[in-house]
Amino acid sequence: MRSVTIFGVILVVAMGFSWQRYTHGEEKVLTGTVLIDGKKDDLQKASYKGPDLDVEYERRTDGLGTYGWVTVTENKKKKIPDPSKPGSMMDSSETKVTKFKAGGGDDKLVDSLTPLMAVRSLDDVPADKIESFGLTAPDTSLTVTSGGKDRALQLGGETYGTKNRYVKEAASGHVYVVDDEVFKAFKFAATRLPERGLTDRKPEDIVSATLGQGADSVTWTHKNKDDKAAAEWDREGAPPPPAAPLADGTPAPAPTAKDVTFANWMDTALKLKSTAYVQDGDEPTTLEPAFDLTLRADGKPDETIHVLHNGDDWYARGEFTRGLVKLSRGPAEDANGDVDDILAGKTPPEKAKPVRPPTGATKPPGSDAAPPPGGPGGPHGPGGPPGMHPPGGGMPPGMPMPPGAAPGHGPATPPGARAPATKAPATKAPTK
Repeated sequence: MRSVTIFGVILVVAMGFSWQRYTHGEEKVLTGTVLIDGKKDDLQKASYKGPDLDVEYERRTDGLGTYGWVTVTENKKKKIPDPSKPGSMMDSSETKVTKFKAGGGDDKLVDSLTPLMAVRSLDDVPADKIESFGLTAPDTSLTVTSGGKDRALQLGGETYGTKNRYVKEAASGHVYVVDDEVFKAFKFAATRLPERGLTDRKPEDIVSATLGQGADSVTWTHKNKDDKAAAEWDREGAPPPPAAPLADGTPAPAPTAKDVTFANWMDTALKLKSTAYVQDGDEPTTLEPAFDLTLRADGKPDETIHVLHNGDDWYARGEFTRGLVKLSRGPAEDANGDVDDILAGKTPPEKAKPVRPPTGATKPPGSDAAPPPGGPGGPHGPGGPPGMHPPGGGMPPGMPMPPGAAPGHGPATPPGARAPATKAPATKAPTK
């Protein structure tokens, strides 16, 4: 009985500890060995240097909050014509610098660095193993600055049969095994890290929105925003439509300013995505404003998305993007095309659906060509155009009939010609 009580107490304590770990906000379950300790707020920057690739990641803070800013420097090799040998090519390289705000992969990157965990720690590694691990003269490094302290790591090769990498701490020379996913975020930073959205505000966060174009602007209030089924956008300043009585004489429902058209447009506008950040010196010389969308949320600063265009190219900028970004042409044109009607309180016309080309006529069995409409003789039946042949196969009015022809029944058998014999259907004698 005493042993049962002891085990019961141990179980309760263990469950309580697990629940505390599960519900604690900042604390996460850690496995392995802590290589670089720290919390999210401690991270300041990280620098990845590899063959022909440098990535600088920096944490910045402004009125909207903290975000990551990335600078990728790539040394791209290419072949160019050799001026000293006509018809020959020579090796060349160009340096490409790309700057952008970190987006979807930012949280994952920060989580992997605060703290940076090693799968395991390797003690007393002999010199020959150091060489086989690719750590004698490594060409790739990662330096993390957290809490004002720099920690430099040298990256070696992959471990056998896994996607882990050997890593040596520069200061101590200690060797660790680290999950390679941590470093891939830097290696493929140009494609994995850029921000694609124009805002991080979700529909349920937005209390009101203002759509503007030139001197015209209208504001909508987001009612029942926490209930997706009952949420609606109400146009401010517009009188509700009159409530006509129902056909059976019962009073009509109370009129509302619910604007379904704007609600549908907002769903589309909030999904606009950037394709790339416009780099310094590459900005178009002329940008025409298309429309502005201001979003308001409780307890947060207002955000305005400015959509612009230069001919067929579309762009956007705002507090969230922290820079000018390029947009996909089709979605941007569609969103802008409906703004005039929405501001005027009209329902935009439905987009024309593509018309399918007509399918070819079906060939009759045993025929190599589709029959012309109207049967033999062309599109108007036997012999020619409409009006030439009366119903029933007779001759057109006013035309002489051949001798022996019966009106309305086509030509009769010419004199002296034998009429075709009609074969009676064969009958089978009943079986006795």
